[in-house]
Amino acid sequence: MTQGLSRVEELFEARTPKTTAEISDLDGIISIKHNDNGTVIEIVAHTLEEEEYYFDENCEILVKEGQEVKQKQVIARQKKEKQRIFSSFS
Repeated sequence: MTQGLSRVEELFEARTPKTTAEISDLDGIISIKHNDNGTVIEIVAHTLEEEEYYFDENCEILVKEGQEVKQKQVIARQKKEKQRIFSSFS
């Protein structure tokens, strides 16, 4: 019985992965495209994501109504402090 315990320990041993895996924040359908520059993974969400931002008169809005916004795009900045506000998703 003692000979099997070392094998069980080996099976449950945690190892650091060679590369990290990204996990999507969206539920949807994935399409994978390969080209000369690499691989592109596109996720089409089942639901429309929406987020509201509230700004006071000290903020300068940098996007227009109806404009398509990319993830991590600067959408506004505070006039005095030069702090930028980024979108959470596309």
